[in-house]
Amino acid sequence: MGRISTLVPSRFLTLLAHLVVVITLFWSRDSNIQACLPLTFTPEEYEKQDIQLVVALSVTLGLFAVELAGFFSGVSMFNSTQSLISIGAHCSASVALSFFILERWECTVYWYIFVFCSRRAPGKSNLVASLQRRTEAPSPHMLQMAFPVYLNHYQLEAAVIGTWS
Repeated sequence: MGRISTLVPSRFLTLLAHLVVVITLFWSRDSNIQACLPLTFTPEEYEKQDIQLVVALSVTLGLFAVELAGFFSGVSMFNSTQSLISIGAHCSASVALSFFILERWECTVYWYIFVFCSRRAPGKSNLVASLQRRTEAPSPHMLQMAFPVYLNHYQLEAAVIGTWS
């Protein structure tokens, strides 16, 4: 119980930290775009680099939506391996993107950070892998942790048997 009860909030906080850094990067992308360009550049070159960075950040936000949907739906919330990989990937991405903003790295570095800090199972998405592993009913103890209502063990067990049979 101790491991799962600490992984879920840790995962949520690292997801939230990474999301905050990406949103901050949306607001302050001007200095990173200028780092991609030569000293004298045209407005067209600036616009091209801006569009490329906005597309990269939009892809990141879209994948955040997918991951948060899987997390809040409970599909991947109690998977320890999934949580550890997610914590490591999002924590390293948060730190790397913080340096990306503060040190004004070039725009192409964002894609290296994106690829290095992406976490996916080889050949299939994490959501599909989590759904395939979830062939059995959740235990009453897991349900009580997920939904902290004041039910006794027998009421939870009856609820699990009723919904999964």
